[in-house]
Amino acid sequence: MNNLRDMSHSELMQRNNDILNKINLTEEPFFVLRAQDVFAASLVANWANHASWAGLPQDLVDQANEIAIRMSEWPTKKIPD
Repeated sequence: MNNLRDMSHSELMQRNNDILNKINLTEEPFFVLRAQDVFAASLVANWANHASWAGLPQDLVDQANEIAIRMSEWPTKKIPD
């Protein structure tokens, strides 16, 4: 699995588009968190903790933690709209 920090913005967007296309095929509900959301980083980190406790693969937990870190580093924060 690629380290998210090493992926370009276009690679990340393609990865996300691939995931959204899979969801669209099943009409599965989903929820999007943006880095600018003041709650996002802690919510993703909390998800990673739960995933770890549940025994999910470490690479998935690491990816979620990496996303949480990148979200926390995002310079602009605001209450979700």
